[in-house]
Amino acid sequence: MRLLMVGQISILNKVIIDEAHKRQSPDSVHYVDLSHVIEDGLVTYKGLPAPIICDYLSREDSRKNYDEGTEFQIGKIEMVSNHRDIY
Repeated sequence: MRLLMVGQISILNKVIIDEAHKRQSPDSVHYVDLSHVIEDGLVTYKGLPAPIICDYLSREDSRKNYDEGTEFQIGKIEMVSNHRDIY
């Protein structure tokens, strides 16, 4: 217990009571959004490569490959991530 100027202490008949905090209720749960917009070339962490955001299939290329009047764009995002295994 690290009490100053006290000799050895023994705790007898210790009982641990596991209960929720008295002020916590399901209505008082708050979430904080820590997300931010990721842009092409934005350095998210020093020393890690910046994300690459580009077209996988541009509207121009989709026009070449599909019927007349059909066009669309498919984007591609390449970035590193921190993966944590939870067991």
